[in-house]
Amino acid sequence: PWQPAQTKPPEYPAYTVHKDNKISYKSNVYSVPLGTYKKAKTVLLKVTYEQIIIMDHSHTEICRHELCLLKGQKILSRDHGRDKETAIVEMMEDFCNLMENKLKAINWLSQIRNDKPRYIRDQIQLLRSTVIGLDPQIASRALDYACSHNIVSATDFKAIVKSMLRENKAEDTSEVKIIQLNPLSGESRRNADTVPQQSDLDNYDEIFNQK
Repeated sequence: PWQPAQTKPPEYPAYTVHKDNKISYKSNVYSVPLGTYKKAKTVLLKVTYEQIIIMDHSHTEICRHELCLLKGQKILSRDHGRDKETAIVEMMEDFCNLMENKLKAINWLSQIRNDKPRYIRDQIQLLRSTVIGLDPQIASRALDYACSHNIVSATDFKAIVKSMLRENKAEDTSEVKIIQLNPLSGESRRNADTVPQQSDLDNYDEIFNQK
């Protein structure tokens, strides 16, 4: 009888993260993003022919570098030196300042961040572009709808806003009153519909007979 073979997940070697947010591999130093270091923190390394891939213990990629074949080299990424945590917090605050209920907005953003930690920057940028120039009441209604329906997506929030804008436009169109105008004077057709006074033809007959 056929029995499926159970394969074990690949095992990758663990390397210690130094205080300066770097790791050592074969006499070279590779940088990791700022804030990766913690006491006794280790990461996993997956090495290919061209790259070195640094992962956490759940095999989620942290970063990658081109594999250096020389010795005693420092392979650093400028992006790793940036304090991304502070930048993201500032972006969150900027978005919340555009909303009427700032407390609800920050709580909702925190849910999005927990759900999509790797894409939180893109999420905030899309939310900000959606809200800028938008009627604050519509933005608040969209936020209330997203919170009440457990929606944690900037794309879905944008779709909610578009739907509410269409509803408002439809309501405005239904309330428009059609007024027929005279194309010559621009006034209402009320004047055009006025029946002019008419003379009685018998009066003309009497005048001709007198002559």
